[in-house]
Amino acid sequence: LEPAVFRDKKAGAKRILVLGGGLTLRSFIREKIERETRHHRLVVGIVDDNPLLRGRMVSGYEVLGDSNDLEDLVKEHHIDALVITCDIKPEERFQEIVDRMKVLDLPVSVWITEEQKL
Repeated sequence: LEPAVFRDKKAGAKRILVLGGGLTLRSFIREKIERETRHHRLVVGIVDDNPLLRGRMVSGYEVLGDSNDLEDLVKEHHIDALVITCDIKPEERFQEIVDRMKVLDLPVSVWITEEQKL
């Protein structure tokens, strides 16, 4: 796979910011960015609340800041959508982030991959 900085930056691609730099992020990148060609998406960067990740590269993408930086990052990088790839607890914190993005009229989606016992 080619590094993120060399990936196709087609005109009209949806500019995505991803919240969460863990294993679920890797699944999202693999399934929705690298394999799916009909939805042109460009991951601009990652947001993660782990201070040890800030400024590092995760799965070929830079961790740009933490969830407190979301509004600034959305404006600075001309983000079209936020994809959440982590479990945000408590529920009130999750809703607070969604509400903050609604103020910016930014679509938010959640990418969940988990094993469930039957």
